[in-house]
Amino acid sequence: AKRESLALATERESLAAETAPELQRARAIVSEAAQAGAGKTQALEGAESFTKQMSGVEKQLKGDLTGFEARGTQHAGNEDADDQAADDLYRKAIRDLMGKLRNDLDFVKPDTHDPAAGKEDDKEEGQDWYMKRPPLTPGRPSRPGKKHAAPAAPPADDGEEEEGGSAERHELWTDPVTIDCGLVRGVRRGGARIFRGIRYAMAATGARRWADPEDAHSAIEGGVPMAGCFSGTFDASRYGPVCPQAESRGGAISKYETQSEDCLHLNVFAPQVEAEEAAAGMAPLLPVIVFLHGGGNTEGAGSRYDMAQVAERGFIAITLNYRLGALGFLVSDALASGGGPNLGLKDILLALAWVKRNVRGFGGDASRVTLVGHGSGAANAIALSASPRAVQDGEKLFAGVLALSPGPRFGQLRSKAAEAQKVFSANVGCAEEGDHEETCLRALSVGQVLAASPLRSAPWWDATAEGPADENDLPTSGGRRAGLLVIDGDVVTAESWVAMGKRDRALHVPMMLTAMAAEPDARPAHRVHNAAQYAAAVRSRLGSLGSFWTATRGDVSFADEALAQYPVERFSTPQLALEAMVTDVRHVCGMKRIAGMAASSGPEPVFMGVNFLRLSEPVAFLGLSSSGIAAATEENVMRAVAPGHKSTQAFHGLDVMLWMADESRYKLAPVDADKARNLQSAFDAFVRTGSPEGYGQFGPPSEYSFSWKPVKDSPNFDVTDPLNFPVNIDVATIGHEEINMSYNFNDEQCAFWARDAMDRNFAASA
Repeated sequence: AKRESLALATERESLAAETAPELQRARAIVSEAAQAGAGKTQALEGAESFTKQMSGVEKQLKGDLTGFEARGTQHAGNEDADDQAADDLYRKAIRDLMGKLRNDLDFVKPDTHDPAAGKEDDKEEGQDWYMKRPPLTPGRPSRPGKKHAAPAAPPADDGEEEEGGSAERHELWTDPVTIDCGLVRGVRRGGARIFRGIRYAMAATGARRWADPEDAHSAIEGGVPMAGCFSGTFDASRYGPVCPQAESRGGAISKYETQSEDCLHLNVFAPQVEAEEAAAGMAPLLPVIVFLHGGGNTEGAGSRYDMAQVAERGFIAITLNYRLGALGFLVSDALASGGGPNLGLKDILLALAWVKRNVRGFGGDASRVTLVGHGSGAANAIALSASPRAVQDGEKLFAGVLALSPGPRFGQLRSKAAEAQKVFSANVGCAEEGDHEETCLRALSVGQVLAASPLRSAPWWDATAEGPADENDLPTSGGRRAGLLVIDGDVVTAESWVAMGKRDRALHVPMMLTAMAAEPDARPAHRVHNAAQYAAAVRSRLGSLGSFWTATRGDVSFADEALAQYPVERFSTPQLALEAMVTDVRHVCGMKRIAGMAASSGPEPVFMGVNFLRLSEPVAFLGLSSSGIAAATEENVMRAVAPGHKSTQAFHGLDVMLWMADESRYKLAPVDADKARNLQSAFDAFVRTGSPEGYGQFGPPSEYSFSWKPVKDSPNFDVTDPLNFPVNIDVATIGHEEINMSYNFNDEQCAFWARDAMDRNFAASA
């Protein structure tokens, strides 16, 4: 401890020396501004303010360092002091110090000048010229295929759209990180380092459309190895384009968002000090999160999620794009030279291989990767956990799965998928081309592909279905959505229930599956206000399913039995009764099957929970879905608080919002802020250890930490006939401050939905 105190004293002297040039720079700016004469008054005032700020920061740092040294010396003099506590004290001192240095001493206005943007940008550049400075480290970042541009501080996260770019002022260059394609330089914001838009695969354009993804590092083009890599230092300050998709229900979250088939990029979020220490070998490597966005595999983007807050809790967090819709999941016998179905899943596998090779440079532990998904992204994660492709060269690509609101049904037969998807070729006019059908399909523009896709209208890919397949609504006869994941014998080897029950599957890892208690509440298919409206809504959907026979009552209507299983009196409102019914048939009952099959077929723990957390006040949810969270712009907030658009319940996506804590894209009321902490602690502990039992890196355990038990803890755990009856498993019901375990959670309701395999046929699909 005394040695650490001495080191801090030395550090203080060094920092004082480093601060002096900054003060000289500021004074030089003042002098230059004064000589510029008229028209530079604003610059002069800004420079003087900067000088005062620098002087104040210097004094503050000296005082802080003196305080840290005194605390360290006092701690060292205590013979009974715990060594680990002393080490934590000094690490915190250094972390706080580094944060001040980076966010105060290097406080600059980024240069957003684009020569192609015209005079308006030139005007802005002239106004803020005094805030510019050379790059923080030698070398100039570059984007592939572009000439090196003048060095500039990077732009901020596109999700932050404050007028005049004021939010951008807090993003500064990082030191470069080495990956297998060269050097990448990201940005610093708060306590996180962010690297955006890093290519993990070659652009899926031209001959690569509908083909297996190619590793950018190993691709050879025109006889030149590593053609997908870049020269110089890669500018990782901006997100790449999103993969082509029809307009989302919530619309794009940023005016800067563009679409392109050249979209196979990922984004890395890392804590500043902890990750740098880990990468340098001075501290243990950090656990890694790879997050898969949802959106029905037809929309969404990794860039719509900011995981900086997650990273600051001690993780390397990665988001990514993968091909969607017809470009990522089309099955067509005409595309004989293509890569087959499930191209979106193959993109994810290639990204995971990239993480395996490169995450060490960011401070991450490649052996502790948890695949986290939401919505269809969660279903993709579950499907990959049963895939033989998830093990490469004898090593697991990931070590755990956290699935938030997954669609529990995946894997249709390839022959059926190809038959149903002929509608796509017919829509674009290629079906009549005979032997030239593939040539016709490959000549399509992206716009033509999106416009002709059967994904634009329910029931999506199933050309034989009769009714709409709204998964926020109850099922109807013929309204079964087929889903996009296909049994191809390569990535997906069996449909979901069978795949998860295989004892010889290649990958057995800890799993956690959760659903929200009122999944459709943000976008319900029906608004019901009384018991009569509730009954009418149920009969309008389930009436087409007819009846079933019982030994005691004879023929019973499906609709009447559903109303008996979910009596309106049991719920606070008729709306919640309807949403509980939808949540069970679309999510919970199918998830219980998945969890039971996974737990019975392997030794690793499996956890399941139903989340009853709810907000006290509404959030801007119109842009909120599995495909991303809308920015809390004035327009979105006005829409969110409009009559009929309020959601305070446990709706789809609320758990993601609370876990990521990205309030640049939405705003929680102060009364709701505390509700995030327990959920964060439980999810974070699972990522670190494979169990929700444990401590957070920077805080105490949550109220949930030692209450959430694996599904096999149920005294009635039974998988004697899991394909025909729901298994009895231990399910956590998650409240604001506590978790309660239930070994018979909605067993009677799930047994009802299991009739005629309805919970399998009508479960939400991926």
